Amino acid sequence: MKVLLYGRFGQVPSELFDLVSQTKLDIVTQNPEVVITFGGDGTLLGSEAVYPGIPKLPLKNSEHCHLCYANPNQELLELLENGQLITKKFIKLQTKIGKRTIHAFSDIVIAHKYPNHAIRFVLPQHQPHTYIGDGL
Repeated sequence: MKVLLYGRFGQVPSELFDLVSQTKLDIVTQNPEVVITFGGDGTLLGSEAVYPGIPKLPLKNSEHCHLCYANPNQELLELLENGQLITKKFIKLQTKIGKRTIHAFSDIVIAHKYPNHAIRFVLPQHQPHTYIGDGL
């Protein structure tokens, strides 16, 4: 199986490389079947932004990964290697801003480029009311 390794800020920690190198998984830098993340929830979310739609196996490097499996990392890699991992799907959000479509994993934050200015926006369901705020 072709796997791509993804760590915090897109860097691959040597600990993750060493861990996966002990398996029969094929480490690649493009066109992976699975992205293996190593970090916490933020690392998993970052990998989805860079590699959307590709299945992820989040391995934790601390106790702060609520989206990670509880199993030890080595056990998870063995399950992946043997095709025995159970897939869990998450609902993704989608919004359109102008002609641009944005997908997100847990939330979408809209903020103004200049923090001392307010944002004005209209929700299609509430037209013609204009909302004004610091962000959405």
